[in-house]
Amino acid sequence: MNNNYPAGSNTHDAPWNEVDLEVKSVEVEITLTLTKRVNLKVSDYELIEQGVDKDGAFFEDIDFSKCDIDSAAKVQVDLPKNWIVEEIDTELVG
Repeated sequence: MNNNYPAGSNTHDAPWNEVDLEVKSVEVEITLTLTKRVNLKVSDYELIEQGVDKDGAFFEDIDFSKCDIDSAAKVQVDLPKNWIVEEIDTELVG
């Protein structure tokens, strides 16, 4: 056999014998966890107290703990198009 390959190197797994496979499409399911701080507009809070303090500054004591912030987030936060939101978890941070 007359070729230019070194002795013993012309095997099926040699680089020059590799075949580039055709690109195929495969369907997958991706689950992402995204986290972002945003300001939501809510009106279902409880106003505990408001007024003017001894220094003349206006104050409000507001309880946001009973707000339906999950629903507010679903309506107000732009999520990726064509994605199914199975669960949304919000947390008051301020």
